[in-house]
Amino acid sequence: MARILSSPYVRCVQTVALLARRRGLAVEEREELAEGAGLDAFLGLELRAAAVSVHGDLVEELLGESRRKGSTTLLEGLEPLATIPPPA
Repeated sequence: MARILSSPYVRCVQTVALLARRRGLAVEEREELAEGAGLDAFLGLELRAAAVSVHGDLVEELLGESRRKGSTTLLEGLEPLATIPPPA
């Protein structure tokens, strides 16, 4: 992974902060990932080799279904490969 992008909302940034530190990368806060920004804003970003922290509204728009809050979904392109449930 070459980049870590996040909604600018504090909780999203916190979600990927440890990953960013361990990888020696900065968290790129992007308004296009903010709650309510929509799928078109998301699709306008360069996301190759990126970890992305977003809100449930975008996850549902992108995948056509909701995921549990705090879960992680691995995508190849826009196709889900696996979902990891949130920590207990």
